Amino acid sequence: MSDFPTRPEELTHEWLGSTLGADVQSFEVQTLGEGAGMIGMSRRISVTYEAGSHGPESVIAKFPTDTEGNRVVADTFDMYGREVPPYVSLAEKLGSFFSQLVGRAPHEVKIEYR
Repeated sequence: MSDFPTRPEELTHEWLGSTLGADVQSFEVQTLGEGAGMIGMSRRISVTYEAGSHGPESVIAKFPTDTEGNRVVADTFDMYGREVPPYVSLAEKLGSFFSQLVGRAPHEVKIEYR
């Protein structure tokens, strides 16, 4: 099992801090596009940092769907593994005009769903 959070409830101050390279004091999770995602859950994470530590005010986190049948389809067609490379490619081409990718589950890690 990976230590990468697979559900919004698994996010921790420590994981966010390590991923963002800053000391996280607190964070708030907001649902984006309720009911819109067939294979995933998108959340905006608003971050407050410890004094003297800095990072983005918010980040977007994407998690696998809670719906088992949809996860089977996503895994069968490697939808989770194929989602990140286009973002990486666009970020390389657009530079500062594109959001920075700050963390992702390694493609070779098989995520265990709970």
